[in-house]
Amino acid sequence: MLGMVLALASSGCATVNLPKLGTESVVIQDDERRLFNRAKEIQEVLDRSDFIYKDKAIEEYLNAFIPKLLPRGVNASEIHFEVKVLADPALNAFSFPNGRIYVHTGILAAAENDSQIATLLGHELTHVTHRHGVKGFRSLKNTTAWWDSVGLFTGGLGMIVSELAKVSSVSGFSQDLETEADESGFEMIKNAGFDVTQSVAFFERLQQYNKDEKQPEPYFFSSHPKLLQRVRNFKRLIGEQSSVAPAASTPYGHYQKLFHELIIKNLQLCLERGMFMTAENQLARLFSVYPNDARLALIKGDLYRVRRDPQLKAKKRDKTEDYKIALTAYNDALAKDDTLVEALLGKGRVLHALGHKPEALVCLNQYLQVKPDTKNKNLVEYLIKKVKE
Repeated sequence: MLGMVLALASSGCATVNLPKLGTESVVIQDDERRLFNRAKEIQEVLDRSDFIYKDKAIEEYLNAFIPKLLPRGVNASEIHFEVKVLADPALNAFSFPNGRIYVHTGILAAAENDSQIATLLGHELTHVTHRHGVKGFRSLKNTTAWWDSVGLFTGGLGMIVSELAKVSSVSGFSQDLETEADESGFEMIKNAGFDVTQSVAFFERLQQYNKDEKQPEPYFFSSHPKLLQRVRNFKRLIGEQSSVAPAASTPYGHYQKLFHELIIKNLQLCLERGMFMTAENQLARLFSVYPNDARLALIKGDLYRVRRDPQLKAKKRDKTEDYKIALTAYNDALAKDDTLVEALLGKGRVLHALGHKPEALVCLNQYLQVKPDTKNKNLVEYLIKKVKE
């Protein structure tokens, strides 16, 4: 690994004035080829991992954007453009220099239509077509930024991806390269007939999500221009194109239908990660389309049962009102689908917290009767013991 880093770092004095893919003068040089090889190794690890969100319809939908967005003539034998989805609630996406693009469930759940997805993919495609990976690595200043950016991936996914962040394009590109990705991505989505005005709405929503969660800005937006600069860039580009008119986008309801299961999975991941404001926002959006979905009611119950305010720090949140909302949500879930027994467990825990021990005991015992081999068996038996004390 150290040899790889040293070999790549030795290219710091090489030129960064590289032609983009699709021109006759493109020559894939040794350091760039090493980036390709390392990227392939890491993507093979990722593809074998549990982090890949497998949904054939969504993969086909995302990959169908590539021929629509790529400019004519972009062709390189070493480049194979492909989009994969990672089950992670971060508002994130990144590209490898060999053409593989990963998008997180978090950023897909935040989008609302085709034009917003085109914005995301157009930006990442530009990083590949304009060879930003090798350009960035050849910049000593930007290499330092890459090493500093490793902490943006957390948990098991971070252990896989952060290693590549040290030697490839999963990193914060320079402001010039990010602006170039904005400008070329803008041209891609405009020429493909997508609504460029939706790009601003997309960035502004992600800004609000980050503000709500008080989290660092994601890789997709780099560490330089940030979301605010992304908004400014697209507003400038739209303003310079006086002939730009909003194009038709796939209706929100249709988009939500395709991504319904993904968003439910992402909501569960948000709860695990403690992204409670994001979960609350996305629940409200989903309920507007699927008001009778019992699983959404279950997740709402879980959200209000476990959520806390990190902003309160030492102060203890008054959970009484939250517990009442959770109890209503669990009852709603069971009324819509009485086989959704996880709602019984959640309801039992809330009733116990509220001091309603007899009712809590009934729910917990019912849950064990239906799921005697549940992985939560030890927890439920412990709760039953506590309720009986």
